[in-house]
Amino acid sequence: NGKTMLLESVFRRNNPKDDPNAEKAILTVVKIETPPSPSEGRLYTALLEALCSAQSPREPEDSKLRRLRIILTHLETKLLILDDFFNIGAGTPTQRRKFLNALRNLSNLLRISIVIAGTAETLNILSTDPSIANRFKPVFLPRWGMERISEFAQFVATYEEYLFLKKPFSILNERDLGKLLILSEGLLGEAVGVLRLLAEHAVSASIESIDGSMLSRDYVTKLGWVLPSERTKYRA
Repeated sequence: NGKTMLLESVFRRNNPKDDPNAEKAILTVVKIETPPSPSEGRLYTALLEALCSAQSPREPEDSKLRRLRIILTHLETKLLILDDFFNIGAGTPTQRRKFLNALRNLSNLLRISIVIAGTAETLNILSTDPSIANRFKPVFLPRWGMERISEFAQFVATYEEYLFLKKPFSILNERDLGKLLILSEGLLGEAVGVLRLLAEHAVSASIESIDGSMLSRDYVTKLGWVLPSERTKYRA
């Protein structure tokens, strides 16, 4: 629900712009996607790859950790962000425990803060180790609703510029925006998906705009849209 966009904003706003004349490189925030399986070695490799410092995949974990300590200290890194943390749910309990311990060691060794982001499943993963769970205070992103319709309208109006339609939207009213919220089930990424789908249709049909008549379940279903809550049922 927009979590990755928020994290990217934190990454961009807190890191200095590239300056070839700077005396040294500084990277206050490092952001990576959590490896697809909970492995201490993969965690270190993902960090080193993000820092353009990866070497042989056979490099020992201790060596990777030593290099990370040197590099991140030199870069004056203060914050490490791991997105899609629910990825580690694919591992065994033992693998997850080792991965969480690796995170704790990183935080202690480097004296940096760590932010993890993911779905509700992330809380279940953390609950297996209370000493780790206590380090992460949960902050929830609520689904968008009619009580925030003015903010939602601002987002839709801004996103319109990225669809490059020849004609402006005619959906920036409470009724049509409410229908978009229903189709997206209040999830920002899903709202973007609906708008992209309708924009592609508008171009192929030479309509070049999106209006309220398109924001019906029957209309988007014919274009291949499946409500988020129904996708699990379809996969089954």
